[in-house]
Amino acid sequence: MEIFNEFCVVACAHMSNLFLNDALPEELKGSLGWEIIGVASTAIVVNLLITIGVFLKDLVMMARRQMAERVSEKAMQKRLTNRKYLTQNFKGRFPQF
Repeated sequence: MEIFNEFCVVACAHMSNLFLNDALPEELKGSLGWEIIGVASTAIVVNLLITIGVFLKDLVMMARRQMAERVSEKAMQKRLTNRKYLTQNFKGRFPQF
């Protein structure tokens, strides 16, 4: 990712350097300007897509983690309810509780 960004920055810098050359024809300068816009826009779009992808991945991972926590919390609650039932209904049979 960083290599792609650095390539885009260097490409835009070189095109800007050429753009400032007075010896180049105006048509070439015009197309060079559009190429700078294209390279910069491509870099922005690619970075946005990667950022959105990472955000969605993190969102899914967080939802899965929360779901697992709820499931384990329900299981723990069932165990506690079962333990309470056993200790109340069968007094003396489970001294460890």
